[in-house]
Amino acid sequence: MTDYISIFVHIILLISFLAYPYMSKRDVAFGIKIPTSANEDEDVLKIRKQFLGLTALAGITFIIIQLINNSETVLMISMFISIVVYVLIYVMAYKLMKSLKSEKQWKVAPNTTIIDTKFRNRKLIVSSKWYLLYALVVVLSGVVSILKFDELPDMLRIQVNSIGEVTSTMPKDKAILYLIGTQIIVMLLMVFVQVIIKKAKQDISSQDTEQSIKNNVSFRFMISIILYVLGLIVGVVMFMALLFSFEIIKNENTFVITTLVLTFVPVIVLIAYSVKAGQDGSRLSDVSSDVIEKDDDELWKLGLIYYNPNDPAIFVSKRVGVGWSLNHARWQTWAMIVVIITFVVISILLSK
Repeated sequence: MTDYISIFVHIILLISFLAYPYMSKRDVAFGIKIPTSANEDEDVLKIRKQFLGLTALAGITFIIIQLINNSETVLMISMFISIVVYVLIYVMAYKLMKSLKSEKQWKVAPNTTIIDTKFRNRKLIVSSKWYLLYALVVVLSGVVSILKFDELPDMLRIQVNSIGEVTSTMPKDKAILYLIGTQIIVMLLMVFVQVIIKKAKQDISSQDTEQSIKNNVSFRFMISIILYVLGLIVGVVMFMALLFSFEIIKNENTFVITTLVLTFVPVIVLIAYSVKAGQDGSRLSDVSSDVIEKDDDELWKLGLIYYNPNDPAIFVSKRVGVGWSLNHARWQTWAMIVVIITFVVISILLSK
């Protein structure tokens, strides 16, 4: 069955990119602000269909390549190339949309900023009590490690590839510290994501303010729940990795398949909800407008990178897709990027 895991990975990646136009806010098309009524414009629909067609063609091509040669090397190369191709297809759609906007000369509404002073007091994320389950997983990992330590072989397997082959081993004391340490850091990162959801800049519509606030709160809370579950599953998966290293779980195929399925179920749920609700819950309302609200395309490089020195916010709603991005004009953003890169490099070095 592991022969089909790499195919499954490509399918999930393809679905994610196909869903991009439907996860963004209703007044955004490929990173460009448009009137919500323009979603049914014939030229906008044409660009969207072209994007979907090219993305589907590219995705199917990579799946076929993987079927012909289903090796770990081919998976790594095809994954990298596929992401590059998908991004290039998006950039093409972005440029077409930018040109179309210039041609259409849609009317722009007066720039109005709406702030809900009670927004942070609303129920935006899961209760902090829920994190006790995160801690329980870490404690359980520590207890099992202590109880089994003397019975363990001197060298433990700590990594396997997508086809179940062991790719890295480590002395048991270092392996346990590495596995549990990584588990703690990843779960702390998932808690930090919750902080981002709560602290991210408000993006409230002036066209239907009350409904926009309601939708935004509902969206953040639901995303918070989904990501909390994903974080818990990641913790469980890493606990399973510990059991696999201890050879309590012996079958590599069973381990790989179980961990991938457990991980991708909440990812699929996340994609499905994102398509239904749209970024910031904008698709939960059907209010339509013929004018562009908050026309700030110049602050978004290719619709992907937000750079605004005049905005004190660090976390902002993504322009493309769903979730939250960073204001790359703030020093805190680059500090976080350095920390993440450092952690990844250290993890790679320790695993060798």
